[in-house]
Amino acid sequence: ADVVNPAFTINDGNKDGTAEGITTAKVIVADVETINIDANVGLIDGGAKIVAADHIVTFDSLDIDDAKTLDIDGDASVVFTALTNANNTLNKVDASGSTGDITLDASALTVSINYTGSAGVDTYDATTAGDTIYTGKGADVVALDAANAAADVFVLKAATDSQIVDDNDDGEILLDGIDIGFDSVTNFNV
Repeated sequence: ADVVNPAFTINDGNKDGTAEGITTAKVIVADVETINIDANVGLIDGGAKIVAADHIVTFDSLDIDDAKTLDIDGDASVVFTALTNANNTLNKVDASGSTGDITLDASALTVSINYTGSAGVDTYDATTAGDTIYTGKGADVVALDAANAAADVFVLKAATDSQIVDDNDDGEILLDGIDIGFDSVTNFNV
């Protein structure tokens, strides 16, 4: 029942008034069942708070071969470019503690995952084994595996999880140019 808690805070490292985010090359976490990633934004020069959606913690390669649970917390956005779980032990990814945007391509995994989205915009590509996907707030983008023989379960926990919203209160709902707050699901067949 091992737990590891990698923590990241994005700050303005070169004092140019912006924070460029954090990119990890290759992270390997072996023989650990629970991984809690805490990704947060800090302050730029002058003490202004960094905008979470613009500043990202990126995992170019995350190998978690024995992990059962991956938790994502904090107010920074997190991108998983490549995720490896060679022993097919991962069954839960929980981003409900995050207010940032989460991007996770799990399409290369062959294990069924219970995915819970963040309060930001989730971009999730489902596994080939049939997932249970709980969207959070934000205009989430979920891609299901069209060739998957196993059934995916897509759950909206509340009506407010998927609505068309006039984000800038101008009385118009547009598809282009404005993030209007509704979810997009591809390969969804009834």
